[in-house]
Order: sequence, then structure tokens, then C-alpha cells
Amino acid sequence: MPPYFDVTTFSCETGTQKPDPGIFALTCDRLGVAPGRCLYVGDGNSDELAGAERAGMTSLRIHVPYETLPDAANPWPGPEVSSLSDILEWVR
Repeated sequence: MPPYFDVTTFSCETGTQKPDPGIFALTCDRLGVAPGRCLYVGDGNSDELAGAERAGMTSLRIHVPYETLPDAANPWPGPEVSSLSDILEWVR
């Protein structure tokens, strides 16, 4: 796992999966960080961004130009970035 991740949480080990708020809460518990202090970054598939917000996190969609858009019936109304380097502005 180190040096890139402090913790990992996999649905196959927990029995829950995104967008269930429980998987986000478990990850926060493992990190020892309150959900309100977490920034969840994802592509928006499987309602993951809204799930993270229901768990108390701030969600940020990352969309790069060559990707297809996630579920068009459930567009993400929140903020988005188009590169990993753009995320730094959200964590400063």
C-alpha cells in the first residue's frame, strides 16, 4: 500500500459499494478524519459523488476531454476539474 495510499477500502472486503455512504464513512474512520474534512474526487459514475456528499464529504468530479460523460440522466451539478493538477487548488 505505501507510499501512495494511507488506507484502501475495497467493496469486496466491506460488502458495501459506492454510492453507499457506509463505504465512505468506513474510509474516513480508517483515516481518522471527519468526512467534512475530506475531498472525494471521482469521475461520477455509479452516483459516487452524491454518495460521498451524503456521507458528509465535499465531492469534485474529474473529467478529462477524451472520456465519455457519465450517466447523462444524472448529471453532476457540482464542481469539476479537468486534470489532476487542478485538484491542488481544492486542497490548499
